[in-house]
Amino acid sequence: MLWFLFGLSAVIGIGFSPLTRVSTVRIVGCPDFLREESEATVKGLRTVPFARLDQTGIASRLRNDPDVESAHFTANVFGRGVLKIEMREPVARIVESGRVYMDASGNLFASRQEAEILPLVSVPPEAVRAGATLCGPVEGRAIVGLLTALRRLFPQEACSLAVDPRGVISLTLEHGGMVEFGSTEDLDEKIEVLGKILDATPGLMRQVRRLNLTAPDRPVVVRG
Repeated sequence: MLWFLFGLSAVIGIGFSPLTRVSTVRIVGCPDFLREESEATVKGLRTVPFARLDQTGIASRLRNDPDVESAHFTANVFGRGVLKIEMREPVARIVESGRVYMDASGNLFASRQEAEILPLVSVPPEAVRAGATLCGPVEGRAIVGLLTALRRLFPQEACSLAVDPRGVISLTLEHGGMVEFGSTEDLDEKIEVLGKILDATPGLMRQVRRLNLTAPDRPVVVRG
């Protein structure tokens, strides 16, 4: 028992020893525009012994940044720490908003980064707010799923989606006509029908003004 208590006190003593203060922190996944804030987050750790480190709370300020998907800090008694940052990846840009983007979960977020060329999504003005999960009456996840399918169907074509206040979705192609999907009801079926039409007539969208898939079992083609 005495040896156990002696060992326990030694471990506790090591944890509170100044020798266990974090001397080196490796920052992983940090973009340039977040570097200064990330370094400031870990700067004060050099005065804190290992046992007093709040490893969960250290990265909390970074997690509040809308560009950050997650941030975690870990350290060991040898004075080494790692701050790992995962950035939120935009999948579309909201047309009316400057730098408000949609992420892969369908959430809208305001960003300080200038994203690469992305599909454009137009939504009702009242729907444009950071943290929103709805594009008007349409869930963001439905838009993300549709965008994923469109990248497969039109890999070389720039496109933009529009969601009106009633939740009606339409697609406009840069070098082609418009596809009207209507509501999100039976959206998977509408995407499947669109794929079959394009397989049968690959250049169709360059020849027509509008393809109406509101009723997927009765697609309507409107030519120039």
